[in-house]
Amino acid sequence: MRQFIGAFLLLVLVVVGGCMPASKISTDQVKAFINDVKNSKAFVKELDVQFRPTQIEIIYIVHENIDKTDRMDLLNNTKKLVNSEKFDEEVIQEDYLQKYKSEG
Repeated sequence: MRQFIGAFLLLVLVVVGGCMPASKISTDQVKAFINDVKNSKAFVKELDVQFRPTQIEIIYIVHENIDKTDRMDLLNNTKKLVNSEKFDEEVIQEDYLQKYKSEG
């Protein structure tokens, strides 16, 4: 019975956490990143950067299928953004952790 209750509570937490609305990230660095990608990559239709309690999302919507080189280029640019010290300070430390600090 304890296992059932524990599994049920875990399932409820996952469902509730997944249903939380996303918060847009709109720092100057992220805005510049979005503008740079949209201006340099004609195939990118939309680009959204947001976070939820358990993840940071960078969503690319493209006009057409893109080849492996373009996908790798987007991935490398995205890695540079999220691994930068400025992103860590402004987005993760200031926005993300401040918003979710009391939620564990």
